Amino acid sequence: MVYLLKRSNWSFFHFITGVIFIIVLFFSSECKAQEIKRNSNLTILELKRLSDSAYGSDHELINGRIYYQNNPYAKGTPLFISSDWLPGTVTINQRLYENLELKYNIEIDKLILKATQRSGMTSAIILNPFLIDAFTLANNDFVNARQFPDSLFAADFVQIIYSGNILFLATYSKSFQKDFSGKTPYGKYPKEIAVYSICQNQVLTDITSKKALLTYFEIHKKEIKKFLKQRRFKFKKASPSEWHKIIEFCDQLTSSDN
Repeated sequence: MVYLLKRSNWSFFHFITGVIFIIVLFFSSECKAQEIKRNSNLTILELKRLSDSAYGSDHELINGRIYYQNNPYAKGTPLFISSDWLPGTVTINQRLYENLELKYNIEIDKLILKATQRSGMTSAIILNPFLIDAFTLANNDFVNARQFPDSLFAADFVQIIYSGNILFLATYSKSFQKDFSGKTPYGKYPKEIAVYSICQNQVLTDITSKKALLTYFEIHKKEIKKFLKQRRFKFKKASPSEWHKIIEFCDQLTSSDN
C-alpha cells in the first residue's frame, strides 16, 4: 500500500486526510437525518409559515397545485370563453370569495385561480374541485355536479343557463387534436362540445337536438317552433344568452298550464 502511495500523485498525508473527511461526512449525515426526523413537525409548521408569508393564510381558497397549460403553442385554447384571465367568484363551504381572476380549462375540467403573492408575483393555481360549491366566470354561473344526486354528468362543473320552474344546464369539453400541418404545426383545439340538459321535478333529460327540445315541450311545440324560427335559432351555434331567452319562453308557456 505504501509503495502504491509513493508511486501515485497522492501523498500519505492526502490519503489520511481523505479518510478522515469521509468519516466526518458519514457521521454528519447521520446526525442531520436524525435531527430532521426529530423536528419533522417543526418542518411542517415552517412550510406552512412560508406559505402564509407568500400567499396569505387563506388555505381554503388557495388549495391546489401549480397550473401548466398543455400544448401552449397549439391553435385555439382549451379554456372556456377566452384564454385571458376573467373576473369571477368562487364559493367554498358556503363562503363567497369575490374579485378573483379565473380561468376554466374545459379540457381537464379544472378551475384555475390567479393567486397573487405578497411579493407581488402571481401564480396560476388549480383549485381543488372537491372543495368548490360554485363559481362565476364572466357572468356565467357554474355549480358542482355533485349537487345533482345520481346524475351522470361527465364534468365536475355544470353551467346553470336558466333557473326558473325548470333548470337548463350545460357541460363543456374540449379535446386536443394532433392535426400537425402547415396551418397548425403544433396541433389545435376545436370549438368546445356542449351537452345540454333540462332538470325538472328532479329528473334530468338530455337535449341533444332541436327536435329533442320540441319533443320535450310537445304540448307547446307549435309556439316554440315559431319562436325559434323568428330568432333564426341554430342548435349548435346557440350561445348561453340565446338559450336563456328560449328556455325562459318555454318556461312561461308551461307555467301558464298550471
